[in-house]
Amino acid sequence: MVNTVWTLWRTPAKPFGGYNPPREESIVSLLGVPLDTSVSFAPGTRLAPTRIREAAESLEWFSFISETPVSEEKIYDEGDLVPKPNDVNETIALVSDFLSEMRKENRKTILLGGEHTLTMAVEKILGKKTLLIVFDAHADMRDEYLSSKINHATFLRRISENFPSENIVLVGTRALSVEEENYIKQEGIKTFSSRRIWSYGPSETGNKLERICEEYDEIYISIDMDVFDPAYAPGVGTPEPLGLDPFSFMSIYGRLLRTKKVIGIDVVETNPLLDNGYQTSFLAAKIIVEALGFL
Repeated sequence: MVNTVWTLWRTPAKPFGGYNPPREESIVSLLGVPLDTSVSFAPGTRLAPTRIREAAESLEWFSFISETPVSEEKIYDEGDLVPKPNDVNETIALVSDFLSEMRKENRKTILLGGEHTLTMAVEKILGKKTLLIVFDAHADMRDEYLSSKINHATFLRRISENFPSENIVLVGTRALSVEEENYIKQEGIKTFSSRRIWSYGPSETGNKLERICEEYDEIYISIDMDVFDPAYAPGVGTPEPLGLDPFSFMSIYGRLLRTKKVIGIDVVETNPLLDNGYQTSFLAAKIIVEALGFL
């Protein structure tokens, strides 16, 4: 990527998985976004990009979903964005510029968070025929939280104000306020709660999501690691019981990847300071490796 503001970027000590092929030979760009501004339970998400990269070094690059090897030459690690101090809007604008540049270059993107607020940056690349699928324990659709309009609990409300609500799907959601519940019903936002997924089973949930995907040309996937039950992902910014297990998630996720419509993914809210033996970081790294088998 041609970057004229070098002071806003830094190269990680080790790229994702320890590999970094020539950029012109790759098709996917990964950017770390260590944003840790509005986390309400426990800070630490700024450390996630580095920790997830480290975890990826110890994984076998073999796709569980497609049962095929994953080429290390597919992904180029662009490094980390340096968040603008005390200015989350400017940070989001920088990520947005990055995503727009990648679209011009016809590259797929993976964002490593960082808190979920960073997903606001994808609004610039969402078209009328783009489906936004958000795996998250929380609805994140409050109009305001802790006297702030821009934070990890309001980001999806802000996106929905400028993007068709019918193009948004929540998956694994199980924690929302009365305000959010009313807004979701009012706007007709599709929701597959963790309870609904238990009732349908991951296979039928995947079928239903695939049918929704047929109506769209592109898919963007945002994955908050708290979509998993804390038993599987304890190291997250805001844990919430009664979440998904990794197998159910991978079953649904694989169906989305197989559509070949995914243009980008972000993996957010991993908190290494709360993690138990890299458990959450390894799961986050595996999610990315699986994506590379299809992107």
